[in-house]
Amino acid sequence: MDAEKKCSSAVSGPLSPVEQSKETRALTEDLLEDQKDKFLRVLAAQNKSLNELQQKAHDLDKKVHHLSHKVSSFHSSITSFHHSFIHSCIHVTAKLKKDLPFHS
Repeated sequence: MDAEKKCSSAVSGPLSPVEQSKETRALTEDLLEDQKDKFLRVLAAQNKSLNELQQKAHDLDKKVHHLSHKVSSFHSSITSFHHSFIHSCIHVTAKLKKDLPFHS
């Protein structure tokens, strides 16, 4: 009967390994559930931050593109002005050479 009692106490009662295992499992599951909730909250916050950063990067890219276009247009205007100016200078110089008497 002692063997039967030992066997029975191993699987039933608050101090039995089976009951201790159930308690440990329940505590572990509660802890995991708690950690899961914290993890999901942090994940949601990080996703929100990433989305905000992505939007800011997109807005910045649009601004850079706009500025690049302005600089390119300005450069084209300056280049066109520069060519016109040089052409005018050549024209004036040629006219002056033609109109002014030079003595050799």
